[in-house]
Amino acid sequence: MPGSLRRQLSKRKWQFRAYLESHRNRKRTASDVFSEIYENNIWGGEDKVFFSGSGSRGRVADEYIIKINNFIEKNKIKSVVDIGCGDFYIGSRLKCSDYTGIDIVPSLISHHNATFGGPGRRFLCVDVSGSEALPSADLVLIRQVLQHLSNRQIEAILAKLGGFRHVIVTEHQPAAGDLVTFNRDHVHGNSTRLLHGSGVYLERPPFNRSVELLMDCAGNEGSGDVHERGAIRSFLVKP
Repeated sequence: MPGSLRRQLSKRKWQFRAYLESHRNRKRTASDVFSEIYENNIWGGEDKVFFSGSGSRGRVADEYIIKINNFIEKNKIKSVVDIGCGDFYIGSRLKCSDYTGIDIVPSLISHHNATFGGPGRRFLCVDVSGSEALPSADLVLIRQVLQHLSNRQIEAILAKLGGFRHVIVTEHQPAAGDLVTFNRDHVHGNSTRLLHGSGVYLERPPFNRSVELLMDCAGNEGSGDVHERGAIRSFLVKP
């Protein structure tokens, strides 16, 4: 079977799985959906150990940490709110005196407060797309979180960010050859828009925010996997 046909069949298979997942998650809360992901290690890792997936490890994650720590030092950042802190592998390496990690999974937050909490470090269980207010900080980070949410949820989160001095959003976007459309809507869950040739582009409708590119980590465009071909980009979101 030609390689191009194998890649197409693989893509169709993953799209079908994403469709089934979306149909199942449509009427479930985000807390239930992401709690199940961590409970069943859907993003990988050892059994019963919280793991945020391969995207939180490796070269790109290391480059991100260096970039953010340089930004923190340059802009004299004292406090950071980390939305979608996940397994805390990224957050634990940030150089700030006051850190607040936020996630929607109760068991994960309980574990983090018991294991990592202390002076200048706390974790909150909050649905950031809901009605609850966010804590204040100099900098808010949202790394590869929005890609798992619907456009409505994304807009609800963006509406809460006006009080932060700096906002940095990181997203996994399709390679140029895979791009079909911007900001295709998506039911919250494990999969992302990449399988459908889309991604989150905050400068495009329906979001229409002003952004500045801070970091662009190109993917492997020769890969047969749309995720590996896609680029991971960090943006400073301007008021």
